[in-house]
Amino acid sequence: MSDQVYVLGAGFSKAIDHHMPTTLELGETITESLRQTQHLQQDFSLERYDKDFELWLSYLANDQPWLTTEEQLKNKILLGKATTAVGDEVRQRELNATYWAEDEAFVHGGLSPNADTRGEFTRLGAHWAGRPGALTACTVITFNYDTFAERLIMMGGYDKDWHHLYVPPLVLPGGAFWPGRSFRQDDSFDSLHAAVLKLHGSLNWKSAGPDRPDQNIHLTGSAAPDWRSSEGYRDGLEFAWSYLQTLIVPPTAMKSAYYAIPALAHQWTAAREAIRTATKVIMLGYSLPPTDQAVHAFFAETLPGREVVFVNRRKDDGLRLVDIVGAKNVNFKYTGTPNPIPDYIRAEVP
Repeated sequence: MSDQVYVLGAGFSKAIDHHMPTTLELGETITESLRQTQHLQQDFSLERYDKDFELWLSYLANDQPWLTTEEQLKNKILLGKATTAVGDEVRQRELNATYWAEDEAFVHGGLSPNADTRGEFTRLGAHWAGRPGALTACTVITFNYDTFAERLIMMGGYDKDWHHLYVPPLVLPGGAFWPGRSFRQDDSFDSLHAAVLKLHGSLNWKSAGPDRPDQNIHLTGSAAPDWRSSEGYRDGLEFAWSYLQTLIVPPTAMKSAYYAIPALAHQWTAAREAIRTATKVIMLGYSLPPTDQAVHAFFAETLPGREVVFVNRRKDDGLRLVDIVGAKNVNFKYTGTPNPIPDYIRAEVP
């Protein structure tokens, strides 16, 4: 395994394309959409929840003792609609951020970073993929739903299909089965090949849900985040796919119900192993959400004893890490500047 692990948050995708949303922007867009479709009252405002989208979704996800059974069910339905809307919104923004460029590498990846940082992100993708002759490739842990990390690695010269980047077993388009990858410390396969761990799901994954007999994750196509464009759909498998939903974990305080899907939970085990065997963890555009209790506990268990390089526009977002690993172990060198991620890549990525 690599001695460096990268952790990606929404700020990473936004650094690549400014149209990609933050959680705050998602909240504003999704609640406005739900008002327009009359799923929310016209006078509803996130101001009631201190403009905290995660707090509102957490309220919907948990049974409240003052609500009737009917009201609880309505909240669950609204949570489902909000989660679907989140996936649709991020998918559309990712599609808007992509184009088939003339440059061969970008045609292969289908990604168009901001013009002034295009070279930096291309180099980062090559670093993650493992340069020729490199002894190790990188492990990338992402909390984002989009497929920017995968695209960058493909642009960086990764010579395998997308599904080789993923650790959990997958049903591939057309019905073939990918058994997944082991993630043991002594496994040379994982040392030589990049891995992308998507702890909150992915736009190109489908699932029947934690309460259905089918517990598989279905990959919907390497270059097609929209599953309707996948090979399986085009081949006339609409009925077989009809019960599946995009597998994304909504930004709520408690997410344990979603981790009942074994393949999704397996990624967290792999992420723990990756961080435990690393000496340095680089957080690109990730801020530790105060409401995400599972992530707080995860990092409290895995991060101590490792250097954490916090790369973010806002230093305040990294102060919660200080409580976990201690001030001397958090590197804020690339924090508080207008373009911290490109700055880090230029200075630190070979």
